[in-house]
Amino acid sequence: MTVGQIARAYATAKTKMEEGCRLLHEAENELKLAFEGNSMQRHGFNFSGCIRYHHSDFDKPDEIELYMRQDTWRAIIGLLGIKKISSLKTCKEIDQMLEDLKALPPITEEVMLGMLKAQAESMNETLKGLVCEVFEWLRPNPNGHYVGKYKTSESNQWSIQRRVLIPYAVERQYNGKGYRVSHGRSEDQLRSLNTVMLILDGKPLAPTHNGHLTDAIYASGGWGENDYFTFKCYKNRNLHLWFRREDLLAELNRIGSGGEPQLKYTK
Repeated sequence: MTVGQIARAYATAKTKMEEGCRLLHEAENELKLAFEGNSMQRHGFNFSGCIRYHHSDFDKPDEIELYMRQDTWRAIIGLLGIKKISSLKTCKEIDQMLEDLKALPPITEEVMLGMLKAQAESMNETLKGLVCEVFEWLRPNPNGHYVGKYKTSESNQWSIQRRVLIPYAVERQYNGKGYRVSHGRSEDQLRSLNTVMLILDGKPLAPTHNGHLTDAIYASGGWGENDYFTFKCYKNRNLHLWFRREDLLAELNRIGSGGEPQLKYTK
């Protein structure tokens, strides 16, 4: 191959590469605009990251599309607020579904409408299940971490009390200023608690992913309050919560217990 042929081959390849980059950039922007205002748009739909970390064979667009589909489903689930009103078990199932690329359903209008219909039909049971899950998590029991920490009367020690202690829920910020909620289960639990209080109060769901309580903890120096809680974080990673709305706490106990006094746990 002569130097002239090499130069012409490079020029042709450069033009095609630039066109490919332009099309990928357009594809990213179209998806970002489709989820305008949703926090997931800041993280997903990045083809350069997808190719760098997951797949580098440009002759296999079907495989690249799977990662594109994964990011899109994450954004859809975030936009619909599905995890905000789901039990911890359901949240775990959703995460597992998102990790199984080949099992992810296609992004079609029919599939998304079906998801919305199923969500609407099961809403009452879903919300009741979420309330019951939070109730079982927070009420004292022999297997709980905070049972016996605070004295309660014999008549009410088997329901959620106004003051609760949640262990291993918070930790110091990396810069040493303030606290953050521990990643994983604690984030899911506090998000569920925040959602339950909003539902019982007849208020719309929190606009942020983790909810008002977690947001308040991040913004505080370790103690503070919002409409529903007073909280204090400790270096041993314990989070102390005080319910500020006794009417909502009573309703949480009523629904969580099925309207009946709770029996003591047996070991």
